[in-house]
Amino acid sequence: MIDYKELTKIEILASMPPEDLILIAEISTEENFKSDDIVFAEDASANKLYLLKEGRIGIFMEIPANRKMLIEKVESGGVFGWSSIIPPYKYSSTAQCIEDSKVVSVDGKRLKGLFLKNCRFGYIFMEHIADIMSLKLKLTRLQFMHLMKW
Repeated sequence: MIDYKELTKIEILASMPPEDLILIAEISTEENFKSDDIVFAEDASANKLYLLKEGRIGIFMEIPANRKMLIEKVESGGVFGWSSIIPPYKYSSTAQCIEDSKVVSVDGKRLKGLFLKNCRFGYIFMEHIADIMSLKLKLTRLQFMHLMKW
């Protein structure tokens, strides 16, 4: 468990009431990663949602010829690994540290359990996740248009 007040530094959690932050803190742990460490790999079973306290994380996709392409950089206060709360519960990309990083890892299975017990909390949390996904989709479209030189 971590101190719930630390969660207010995470962008999507900043407006949540303390009672909701306490629920998240109770199922969370802090982890430290070194530069170049892999946090999770593409296609691995997704069991944790990550909240970035310090550092930078690169999100990469595998492309042909055993190469990888950077598709996003997560900065302090960002969230990644939301595949842990959305079926089919497999990471759709690889998360690798660009620099030494400190994250809060949230147990995805227990978080989904909280959603079932407290629908208001689950709705608000997933609304924030939907906002992130919408933004990622827009950014992906822009990257695609840039690659296609439109």
